[in-house]
Amino acid sequence: AGDAANVGSHTTTVTVPTDGVWANYDYAGGLTHGYEIGKRAVTLEWGNSTFVYDGKEHNAEVVGIDGCVSTEESALIAALTYDGGMTNAGSGTTTAIVPSGGVWDNYSCADATCTVTVEKLALTVTAIDAEKTYDGEAYTFGETDWSHGALAEGDEIGEVLTVTFVGDAAGKTDAGTYAFTVSVTPGVKGGNYDIRVDGSAELTIARREVTIKAPTLDGEAGTPCSADGNACEVTGAVGGDGEEMKEQLSLAFSRGGESVDREDTAEAGEYTVTPVMSAEDEAAWRNYDISFEPGSLTVAEAEGGAE
Repeated sequence: AGDAANVGSHTTTVTVPTDGVWANYDYAGGLTHGYEIGKRAVTLEWGNSTFVYDGKEHNAEVVGIDGCVSTEESALIAALTYDGGMTNAGSGTTTAIVPSGGVWDNYSCADATCTVTVEKLALTVTAIDAEKTYDGEAYTFGETDWSHGALAEGDEIGEVLTVTFVGDAAGKTDAGTYAFTVSVTPGVKGGNYDIRVDGSAELTIARREVTIKAPTLDGEAGTPCSADGNACEVTGAVGGDGEEMKEQLSLAFSRGGESVDREDTAEAGEYTVTPVMSAEDEAAWRNYDISFEPGSLTVAEAEGGAE
């Protein structure tokens, strides 16, 4: 008697009968025998231990126990707890805490740790084409000029990175097309992301629409028209561009569809006045799409002239 299943020191007692064959013997030896049941060594089998950063804590977990009594495996796994989870990208250790007491009293585990790796989350930052109409001011880059991929739950983009706009477009004011891209500086949570910048974009500054209208003039026969481009009306220009344009304008005259010299405007009659853009200062015009509207010159007969 005295069979045992659990770890520890145990005693077996031998019961010697007094009849039968044993009636012919005198048993002088001990009737008891001590023995030990040692702990059974097991190895933990870990499940997934590599994760992609998502802002949450991750632990590896034991999914099997090698070397245990098969009927006790589920109870052994259920009794484990864990310490040392990883949230941020990098490597760390998860430790399975083996309880004292219960089913684990019959087992020993030499290594209860597992290396856990949290990989960086891929994040793409993309520059977006921008456009504006010429206004004499440099384009102000902002949040509409770039985009980014999905972040981990709970993260804000300002914690992950800041962007700086770089390239030919920086500070440009004149109409045209200029390349730019974004430069990224990681933030306090930037180490959890594999940040990549996707290509470059273009800033297009479109020409501004401007209308230049020739003046409506009156004159008297015998005196050529003396008006110049400053008499024109410029609509739509910004800053001092309108006045600069006027300085580069001259007036052309025609009568009956035929061009006439300024001196010929001394003759009484009706003339069409047309603004003429000078080619001397291209800077005055390059930021504008210009529409010209004609004006008129009415030259009256001089007083005392023929009726």
